[in-house]
Amino acid sequence: MIHSESTGLESEWHVDERDATFAFDPHLVIEAELDALGRKHAIEEQLEAVKTAENPDETFDEAFGSWIDHWEDKFVEVHGRPVPDDQREEIIRLLVDELRSRAGLD
Repeated sequence: MIHSESTGLESEWHVDERDATFAFDPHLVIEAELDALGRKHAIEEQLEAVKTAENPDETFDEAFGSWIDHWEDKFVEVHGRPVPDDQREEIIRLLVDELRSRAGLD
């Protein structure tokens, strides 16, 4: 925030620097996105479909592609604050890796 004060012939400027950071807890993200009551059952059904599929990687992409798209849109900002691209990518990677692990696709 920048503001000036006039003291006659001279102007004095005051600059307040503010730094905004974004941090997230991986366990809370997984809990909120994969284990929440409204989603858990649907995700578990899709995981079972992947586990029993003839082509698990292709089935994974089909089953979770829309979830991944949703997260990419959802984590553009959180609580009105932008999420840095590298952290958004990290969140998406975290969720995808967790799903792949649960599906046995490590």
